[in-house]
Amino acid sequence: MELKWTQAEPSTPGLSVRLADEGRVLISIDSSPVLIGKVARDWAEAHLLYPRPATNLGILPPWSASECRDLGHDTERWFHSIRSRLQASDHSPLHAGEWVLTSHPYPWQPAAFHEHAATWLREEVVEPVASTDGAFTAVIDFFSQFPGSASALIPLRPLSGRDSPRVKAHRRRVREGSLAPVVLLRVSGLGGHVILDGHDRLVAAIAEEQVPVFACLSRTDSAEFNKISGRAVSDYEATMAAIAEAELHSGGRVLGSAQQQAEASRHLARQLDGTHSSPTRTWPLSIDEWEVSALKTSQAWLSNLES
Repeated sequence: MELKWTQAEPSTPGLSVRLADEGRVLISIDSSPVLIGKVARDWAEAHLLYPRPATNLGILPPWSASECRDLGHDTERWFHSIRSRLQASDHSPLHAGEWVLTSHPYPWQPAAFHEHAATWLREEVVEPVASTDGAFTAVIDFFSQFPGSASALIPLRPLSGRDSPRVKAHRRRVREGSLAPVVLLRVSGLGGHVILDGHDRLVAAIAEEQVPVFACLSRTDSAEFNKISGRAVSDYEATMAAIAEAELHSGGRVLGSAQQQAEASRHLARQLDGTHSSPTRTWPLSIDEWEVSALKTSQAWLSNLES
């Protein structure tokens, strides 16, 4: 399932991702930091700092229980509803350009999801203990994320406990089959997806040992996809011509030619399947600006990074 559209405005989104040198990331809503990150040079881990333990970031308005029951398992209608809410939100990451909503690029199986993504979320960001200066922190071990850092789910706030009132309400919807999708954004600089909306829904699904439906937002570029598709078709035609030429000169005695043709066809299908998607556009950030934001939030966290 995918939903593509062209966004006419705005030029600057309410939620923005800014990058500085040496793996420094700052995600803000209306210039207020919601996540400060520092990625290790070898991409082994990322340290995260949450400036405020907000329970609702206000990126999307909530769906009522009746709306959830009405939409049910209809992914297409959910995607249209999510797009409408994103376009109406003042805190949306949308800016002018081409966008696409898709299912998660990795089709999580329950065992893998709970072993990798859910385990990290439970251990690091569910009911975290605040430090003495009131900051909330987490550490992503990218090597433990399956199938690599691209599948990392990164909250934009500390997660609620599984027995909190809001999560309990969503757990009932999990059992009813009416849980709204968890909305993700593919981000630059962090090698994964941040959770735009649905933090409590994600906790509820984990508590019920289910994999929630994901709606992944990313940029797309039709012209770039057409170039990639054209190169893929050209490479496929060249491969098939080479196989045919080899068969002609050998009198049809090339071993494995049928398998080679089949693999070339499968490879082309994989390249043409889906949409060319890109992580978020980013805005420049100086190291000094990043350090000021980190220092205002937690001097202890910044000192530990530098030690």
